[in-house]
Parts: sequence; structure tokens; C-alpha cells
Amino acid sequence: MSQPKLTIVGMGLIGRSLGLALRKSQPEFKIVGHDKDGVLARKAQDMGAVDKWERNLISAVEGSEMVVVATSVADVRDVFESSAPYLSQNCVVTDTSSVKGQIMLWAQELLPETVHFVGGHPLIAAQD
Repeated sequence: MSQPKLTIVGMGLIGRSLGLALRKSQPEFKIVGHDKDGVLARKAQDMGAVDKWERNLISAVEGSEMVVVATSVADVRDVFESSAPYLSQNCVVTDTSSVKGQIMLWAQELLPETVHFVGGHPLIAAQD
């Protein structure tokens, strides 16, 4: 049986912290990271927050059982829209945005009915 794949989109402080926590608590997951900023993505891999990083969002989310969107609120809509056709059936999608109203509307509008969206909330909010 292959490792379950989990993708974190956004390798800022929250995305990297989540990756490190998951690495400790769920070592069976293959954690893939994606960020438009390759420097942040490489930093996440170098520190062990992700097993690998993908420059291409589609490659990052394909085959994932869970996708965590840890980007700025301004980028969430684009991530939902771009990744929606490539999300696996029964994939769980969550976000780390501190606001929920607009995120929930975008999820309902843009994500396929074959995935499960669960709105999340960050435990930290500082930028690095």
C-alpha cells in the first residue's frame, strides 16, 4: 500500500509549521508542498516540513487525500479554482484563513461536490 499523500499549498510560517507538526504526528503521510515562491518551498523541504515540493499546483494536488490551503486570503480563490478539476474524489480540503465567510462561499462555488471542504483556522497569525 502506498503512502497517503497530503498537500500543503503555501509554505509560509503556517504551512511550514503544519508540515513539521504532521511529520511528527503522522509520519506515514507523504507531505508535498507547493508555493509560488520556490525559495519558501525549498526552505520547507530543507527543514523537513515536506517530503518534496512541487512548483506546479496541479502536480502538487493530484492524488492527494487531503489539501491544506495555507495561503493569504487573497490567493485562496485562485487556488480553489485552479486545483478543483484535479482534486481526487473524497479529498478533504481545508484552509488556514482567519476569515471564513468569503472562503466558505468560494468553496461552495468552486470546489467539486466530490470533495469535502472543512473550514480551518490558524493557531498562529504572524508572518515571517
